[in-house]
Amino acid sequence: MTFPLSRVRASFPALHVKDQGRPRVYLDNSAGTLIAGQAADAVAKTYCEHNTYTGVFDSFSTDIDALVDHSYASMAAFLGSSDPGEIIIGANATTATFQLVNSMRHMFGPGDEIIVTHRDHEGNISPWLRLAEETGATIRWLGFNTDSWQNETDELRGLLNENTKLVALNYVSNLTGTIADVAGMTKMAKSAGALVFVDGVQYAPHFLVDAPAIGCDFFSCAPYKFFGPHLGVIWGRRAVLENCRPYKTRVSPEQLPDRFMVGCPPFELLAGLSGAIGYFESLGQWAGGTGSRRELLSSAFQSIEACEAALFARLLSKLQDFPQLKFLGPGVTPTKGARAPILSFYSKDGQLAQVSKALTARGIHFHWGKKFAFEASNYLGLGPDGLMRIGLSHYNSVEDVDAFADGLTAAFSKA
Repeated sequence: MTFPLSRVRASFPALHVKDQGRPRVYLDNSAGTLIAGQAADAVAKTYCEHNTYTGVFDSFSTDIDALVDHSYASMAAFLGSSDPGEIIIGANATTATFQLVNSMRHMFGPGDEIIVTHRDHEGNISPWLRLAEETGATIRWLGFNTDSWQNETDELRGLLNENTKLVALNYVSNLTGTIADVAGMTKMAKSAGALVFVDGVQYAPHFLVDAPAIGCDFFSCAPYKFFGPHLGVIWGRRAVLENCRPYKTRVSPEQLPDRFMVGCPPFELLAGLSGAIGYFESLGQWAGGTGSRRELLSSAFQSIEACEAALFARLLSKLQDFPQLKFLGPGVTPTKGARAPILSFYSKDGQLAQVSKALTARGIHFHWGKKFAFEASNYLGLGPDGLMRIGLSHYNSVEDVDAFADGLTAAFSKA
């Protein structure tokens, strides 16, 4: 079936905004996607009709109770779980991770070891560094190979021992888009008796997630990177979550997921979260899918993968015309299962800032610098300008990719 691009693009109001008459070319999707109209409408509807308290018997409250239950059930289904109690929702993925780490403090002490990776986002590094600092645990670092751009399993095997308490893994690099063998590494870590936390923030927008099937204990993602509002979500295995001690008030419930709700939840954003997942279900129907919510999600992601792979192949082909660029990642061929549609590069001539400003002036939105990949950039010894990163999404078009390539040509001709 032909990818329903026109219906998809019509679902994102921001794609129709123009800057001084020029349409926006939005290629900054790894930093945060545009919000789907279904999600934005759900937020507005909640503000206008239902934004109130829970736990009593009037219609305002019962509507909100149903909204909260639906959002947790929707998020559980999105991550492959049948248990809404396994879902933690926070302000963003980093905040949710810090919250979880605080609730796990009693599990760690001197002599325990935590493994973190140099290829990860800071949101899955700093919380564990702080936990080690405050409990006396030891941090062990897992590097990555700059030929494969993967964490080497032999190196991980060498780090694991009877003192390893937790391994923090990265599914898709926000620097290169490289997809790691998290299931394989999780199996190794679990064999050593360690807990496993997977940062799936860059995986969830592009591929169907089945967190329980990975074998990990935690899986994090960020709805604002898959067309929803600014929130962070962690799936946690129920048995592990029940052993956590969340910071909460005396009157907060003990059952899951309520024990991780600190104060009044953002009802409007939970509605937007359900709306975002509803968008995926709609896309699944447009792509010809039928059946349950999970089946529609599967259909949606099959169409997303095919669309993004074609766009990414075109991007890589266009960029071969720029010998002054140095690319990070496993080659220049989009191999299925090897990488998400994320690409970082820098200018060998040190003209990145100039080129970036020229592209921005043409209405092309993307990310550049070092902060988005702080640890990996430092590990690689990159210069002060850092990198330029392009992150594609299924609502991007061939014209978007071509506009970026044309903008690069113009920018380098002036630099």
